[in-house]
Amino acid sequence: MRLYLKGNLGKSLFILCAGLFCGSIKAAPPPVEDFAKPLEYYDAVLSPNGDYIAVERAADLGKTLVAILQTKDLKLLSHIPATSSASPINPRWISNERYVVEFTKELKSYEAEFANGELLAINADGSGERKIIHHASDMTLGSSTKLNNLNGLGWVVNTLPGDDKKVIIEFIGFGSSMSGERVKLYELHTVTGQAKLLAEAPSYDASFTLSPDGRPLFTFGRDKSVEDKNIYVAHRYRDGKWEPLAPPALGAEYVEVIAGSENPDEVYIEARFLNKTNRLYRYNLETGKSQAVFAHPKVDPESYDIDERTNRLIAVHFEDGGVPNLQIVDLTHLYAKWYPALFQVFAGKKVVITSVTDDGSLLIVHVSGADEPGQFHLFDTKTKKLKYLFNAASWIKPEALSKVEAFTMKARDGLELSGYLTLPREGKGPHPLVVMPHGGPHDVRDRWTYNSEVQFLASRGYAVLQVNFRGSSGHGLGFEVAGYRKWGAEIQYDIIDATHWAAARQDIDDKRICIMGASFGGYSALMSSILEPDLYKCAIGEAGVYDLNLMWSKTDFMRARSQSGENYLQVVIGADKAVLDKFSPVYRVAELKTPVFLAHGEDDRRADIENFNEMVKVLKARNHPYETLLFDRERHGFANEKNEAEFLRRAEAFLDKYIGGKVTQTADRKP
Repeated sequence: MRLYLKGNLGKSLFILCAGLFCGSIKAAPPPVEDFAKPLEYYDAVLSPNGDYIAVERAADLGKTLVAILQTKDLKLLSHIPATSSASPINPRWISNERYVVEFTKELKSYEAEFANGELLAINADGSGERKIIHHASDMTLGSSTKLNNLNGLGWVVNTLPGDDKKVIIEFIGFGSSMSGERVKLYELHTVTGQAKLLAEAPSYDASFTLSPDGRPLFTFGRDKSVEDKNIYVAHRYRDGKWEPLAPPALGAEYVEVIAGSENPDEVYIEARFLNKTNRLYRYNLETGKSQAVFAHPKVDPESYDIDERTNRLIAVHFEDGGVPNLQIVDLTHLYAKWYPALFQVFAGKKVVITSVTDDGSLLIVHVSGADEPGQFHLFDTKTKKLKYLFNAASWIKPEALSKVEAFTMKARDGLELSGYLTLPREGKGPHPLVVMPHGGPHDVRDRWTYNSEVQFLASRGYAVLQVNFRGSSGHGLGFEVAGYRKWGAEIQYDIIDATHWAAARQDIDDKRICIMGASFGGYSALMSSILEPDLYKCAIGEAGVYDLNLMWSKTDFMRARSQSGENYLQVVIGADKAVLDKFSPVYRVAELKTPVFLAHGEDDRRADIENFNEMVKVLKARNHPYETLLFDRERHGFANEKNEAEFLRRAEAFLDKYIGGKVTQTADRKP
């Protein structure tokens, strides 16, 4: 249930900032470049006394940098740049003047960036730089003189309020695994680099529960004797030794510790089930008993607010009816006082308090939504005034973005599906429709978040349909598992059924429909067009997989000989060549009627370029109408904004050719 604050506070906040979302002046659509730019700001964190803001923001070619701004005037004080191979992320203040960052690094064999193990401590003015955890083969920044022997992956779990030089980290050495080294807990001096071992977890893949002053209390992890099973064990730390405790008896497939509570014997855990949505429980480590805290019948928790100073859970964010909502867990916390009014002011948006000063006088508030790229505000809790800081996409005006509707509908077998429909701001319709299935397909879903390609198409007169087909995350593990080994069948039928649902609306032109997607969405654009050849007038695949057999030989994780990657493929697509062929568009082009536009990066490590080459070869052999766009030095998706802009231009021209973005006045209305 969304909480609202009654009385003058909500009204005064609304008056102060209502103008931020106003505007109804008609204007020409923004240029394509506005939608090709990456978002500029990702995070903003106040220093404990509020003098500075640590900002994580975009750098060139998909990298990030961390900048320190003076709160009073937002002037740049210092910054940590990205390098050609690494990006600083996740700034954490450890005192009024000093903070730490982690680094990500591109790995040769993989498409994505991963944490590379380095932790850097530095002062707000850029002085006092110390690399307190090193990467063995790549010294990203600072002196190459090692301050300790920690060579692995570390992350800060407690900033030790009251100590302006030390932090507590969890650490695991490189080369460790479920059958290797276990997670260790260290006290780390951010100036000298001195590391003091506090404890080693008695189980694997474990997380520590700490006291506010950083002492280990409990661990929660997996039984080391059954690597491929999800058997969880809990231990208490007492007198320097670990004592086994009763694990939670929930019947869950997976369990994860989220945060601690005001009771040192209790933690919050999220459990995943095959027969219901993910649930949040308050779990007593001494008794093994659990109490449900959040249990929505249709959706999983989306994210959590956790107090970094105490590691206590504050609130649960989720989507209710497709739009953002919040459940306060700790009603005594400062955030609980202000969240209701903030949600009232920014109605229909996702509101997240990203940080707070030690005295509670200043908050940074992030506001985002399907038609809002992301705004950061400074809220003064004494004056009750909001001060606008910056926007993730300041070059786009609010009145240029289209509204998004959440919907639910039934698939042909009765399964309930959810999604979003974006309608153009101009014209009453019926509008031509672009169906845009998401990537993944697993552990991914469409959310109430800004999507630049959706908004670009809407600005050009197209309605855009997004559906969370079976296999998507967010509706329980069972909903996701229902898509395993169904890539070319039931998942596609969900997309097709959602298309028919939208086509039946009065404001959609059912004779002008195309389908467009990236990665798995690119695969689906072609596969859905094969299964229902008369439904779509054209199909656009960006970085798509068109031969599922190549997943077994030419994906980044299989080239790296990843056992977890192999296990994943066995579960989600299987290894039966007859089935893989049946589910691969490249082998079924004879059934395809729609013209095709394929765009790809030559250096794609996830959906190898051979997918593109094979598909083009068979399209050409059958004299099937197609267009292509190939970028060198691009991987899975287009990081170079000039390339992304060129892709959007070509996609717009292709769509205009077959279904046209302007409303057709002579289109027949549905009865």
